Amino acid sequence: TETPSRTFERKSWILAMNQPVRLSESLSELRSDVLSLLLSFLEVTSLSRTCSLDHLLGRIAASHEHWRWFVLQSFGVYYDDYMRSVEVADDCRWRRLFIYIRQVHHNVDQQKAAQRTMPGLLKPCTWLGEDFAGSSAVPGTARRHARRRRYRGSLELADNCNVFFWENGRVVQVVRACDGTVLREIDTGQNFRRCFHRLANVKKKLFVCLNDCIKVWDYESFQTPVELPPARTPASMVRVGRPLELLVHRQRLILVESNCCLLWHTETFEFICCIQHDDTGAAFGCHGEPDPSPRAEVHGSHRPRETLEVQWMGDLLMTWGRGSLKSLNVWTLDGEAKAFLQTDSALVQVDVARVTWQSVYALDHFILCALDARSVVTFWDSKENFAPIFRFYCGCEEPFDLVLTQDFMVVINDNVSANRLDLCFWKLWLHPDFEDAHQSAESLEVLRNEAKQQREASHRGRPAGARFAPQGGIPVQGAAATGLMAGLDLASVAAAQLSGDTLQRFLHKELRPNCRPIKTLSIPDIDTYFASYRNFLNMCSFHKSGQESLSVYRSCSLQKKAFFPPAKHTKFEEWLALQVHNDGTVVVHDFRPQQMAFDELVSCVTGSFTNASEAETSKQPEQIPQRQRGLPGCGLRRARRA
Repeated sequence: TETPSRTFERKSWILAMNQPVRLSESLSELRSDVLSLLLSFLEVTSLSRTCSLDHLLGRIAASHEHWRWFVLQSFGVYYDDYMRSVEVADDCRWRRLFIYIRQVHHNVDQQKAAQRTMPGLLKPCTWLGEDFAGSSAVPGTARRHARRRRYRGSLELADNCNVFFWENGRVVQVVRACDGTVLREIDTGQNFRRCFHRLANVKKKLFVCLNDCIKVWDYESFQTPVELPPARTPASMVRVGRPLELLVHRQRLILVESNCCLLWHTETFEFICCIQHDDTGAAFGCHGEPDPSPRAEVHGSHRPRETLEVQWMGDLLMTWGRGSLKSLNVWTLDGEAKAFLQTDSALVQVDVARVTWQSVYALDHFILCALDARSVVTFWDSKENFAPIFRFYCGCEEPFDLVLTQDFMVVINDNVSANRLDLCFWKLWLHPDFEDAHQSAESLEVLRNEAKQQREASHRGRPAGARFAPQGGIPVQGAAATGLMAGLDLASVAAAQLSGDTLQRFLHKELRPNCRPIKTLSIPDIDTYFASYRNFLNMCSFHKSGQESLSVYRSCSLQKKAFFPPAKHTKFEEWLALQVHNDGTVVVHDFRPQQMAFDELVSCVTGSFTNASEAETSKQPEQIPQRQRGLPGCGLRRARRA
């Protein structure tokens, strides 16, 4: 918190920097380290104006380290991994990346995309089961396939969006995105037996998960592929997992299977560890009470599990199971147990958001949240050793999904009677701009104390708003039940007599100190998943025809910015959108400035791109989100971007 004198000094310096002509001679006499320290007090607009000065001050401003923090804070920390994956090393690269991304987002907002259609570009998919034709357990007989179906294929986009990869069940095609040139076709020598995302890319390496191993190709050379060492699984794992997805995160190649997570190093290719979800807490030194449900008859690795789910948190990852498990495991990327978390009922969805709005220097602070079958949302804070910080009843009749971002939280309810999905967007106490700026300091202090008391009471007893849940809501655990049950049961009986809309109004009023609804939205009840980026929310809908459509919303305004009609595959990665149709036709929607990758731009950018972007940054500061303005103030890859 700044003192009044400190605030006055900072504002005076910013005011002076808006008159650079007077200060150019005197400031140029200062040492470079002193100038860099002074420039650290500037926000985005003033620092951008300082870069236009044609002397030492302008050069130091253009290469200032705060451009990196502004990029990570405003557009997502995953751009730190991106910059390590491309060969760009000039001192002003972070400022140029900031300008580049702002221009990309402007093109998305205005739907300015260069659209290219490439008919019949990709090879058709193979038929599933062709590997087994002619084989049978009885010698001399052939196996008959009563039903065959097409392999769906996998689509992967390179980090710089210059090339994309397509596999059709046997052959991998490397395609240049700008003109559709097939740079290479890789015959893996196998017909794949399962449909899942089996491609992963980092730099020039292309990892492909085959039926019996993982191989890596250098797609720009014709060297012999390298086979990764086999995974070492613990002896307690008696059941072979079903592969679900192959991906790359923080120098780790991860193969997510239905019962474990296998990790290799992307540079050395050595196998690192096998992570298996532990719902008993034994690996974390926890000895909780046994689960009285019928599914707990078998314990440890022999206990029946739902499909493993994985979420990423920087240098950590989290495992959990949807539908029956009540526990979350937090691990390091080397397989070390970090934290064991639990909820009162079975998990429906888990998400995580990185807290970067409090300080540009904090990149390892995360808020975890989980939605359970009783419609209770629970929050944990990584800075508090993953201690629970708040629980509340969100009012869903049939909880379906949950998304947490740096701007909002959305809870999805499966409205069975109306055959639709109801989305309720919430602004939380931890989000910026939650408090009303027009309220007096005294009233704000009262609300903050009330919110703190509600949060503390929620993880000691019943969740906030639980009395408005059907039939009294969620039971209180432990000794807290003795003193609270009598009063809350009377309130629950009274709440049960209210109508649904009235009940929702009372619920929202009680939750107002810590969370308030800001928008509602309904979509037809079709198979839908939600993926959050730092600045965009994707809603992908699967249709009965086997195709998928995609709607893109801006996170800060919750306005729809783009819609991609149904196609076999639809992939939106901020800079580029790809659509693959059944006949192999590819449609590319390119939002990049001049349709060029960032690493293709020369170090000293000149011309209309830089000038236009500089003008947009300096002349339209109101379009910059509030958290960019000063130092005080990021699939199915939902949490891959965290």
